[in-house]
Amino acid sequence: MFRGVSAFPLTPLKNGTFDEQAFTHLLSPVVEAGVYSVLAGLFPKAALAIARSGKSTESERLEPLWDLFRRYGSVRVIAAAAEMRGKVATPGLPFPLQAIQGEPREALSAILAELELA
Repeated sequence: MFRGVSAFPLTPLKNGTFDEQAFTHLLSPVVEAGVYSVLAGLFPKAALAIARSGKSTESERLEPLWDLFRRYGSVRVIAAAAEMRGKVATPGLPFPLQAIQGEPREALSAILAELELA
């Protein structure tokens, strides 16, 4: 089911090999909450809170961000967030990809301020 994911930093191992059952248990709350995994790269605490809680409360709180992900693509939105946070130089994506600009970027700025993500 989860082939080729050994680069995942929390990949559980059993007897030196990938433990698919433990991995499924680890990711199930995240998948069930509808979390976009790209969130963990820039906001690991928020992603970890969702994974640990097993509840959709934190995921529901992030709905404004999920909405931007659905409308503009998670990579474009998270790239803009990384640029805005000073984590990457602008442009943060290689051509021809582009982070969101204009009104969507302004909306993202307001959402990030409101959500206080770390």
